[in-house]
Amino acid sequence: MTRRTLVGTLAAAAGAALVKGKPVPHSEWKPRLGILGKFTPNNVEFARTQGFTNMILNGPDVNLSDQDVEHMRSVLKQNEMNVSAFQVTQNHIAPDPAQRAKANAHFVKSIELAGRMG
Repeated sequence: MTRRTLVGTLAAAAGAALVKGKPVPHSEWKPRLGILGKFTPNNVEFARTQGFTNMILNGPDVNLSDQDVEHMRSVLKQNEMNVSAFQVTQNHIAPDPAQRAKANAHFVKSIELAGRMG
């Protein structure tokens, strides 16, 4: 990379940030603070009352019914709580093929649950 390439890239980026000479408004999701915990209505309420706006849910059950998922969503919405991640720990490289397949299937279900949660 040359100096000319670097300066040209910075100039292009600065120009792209302007529309008709005015800065483009930038909105970014900025939760104030996050907490790791298991989903329970009491834990979500506790997190909210302590000033948290974001949770990482500790290994939720991936076999939840649609009603359970809707319950979780309503509790989170009622408490104005965002969920940024699930804490899911898997061994994707287990030497035993059956163990590895089970871990990978659980991980896929966790991703599907995230989609169901929105």
